[in-house]
Amino acid sequence: MIQDILNRTKSHQNLYWFKTLRQYYNRPEWELYDLKYDPEEVNNIVKKNSSQEIFKQLRERLFEWQKETNDPWVCAPHSVLEDKGNFKNNPQCLDLDNVW
Repeated sequence: MIQDILNRTKSHQNLYWFKTLRQYYNRPEWELYDLKYDPEEVNNIVKKNSSQEIFKQLRERLFEWQKETNDPWVCAPHSVLEDKGNFKNNPQCLDLDNVW
């Protein structure tokens, strides 16, 4: 995969990336784009009233997948999964400030 990317870069082929690394790292917590009308992902529609139902469904599906796969980032970015010690039998997302 990396070699393919390097070869395409060397031959000046389009990689179909629309964001710079800086934009990728400094992005909102949630993003939702209508790729049919916005293939370059310019207009984040996650906060639009008309997008709330689909956003809710997608967020729930993501959370379920994270639980099924034991994703350690299931609580990110606002808390951390505690599943050891006292929480081994009852894993919980706990505040990053450790105020518990």
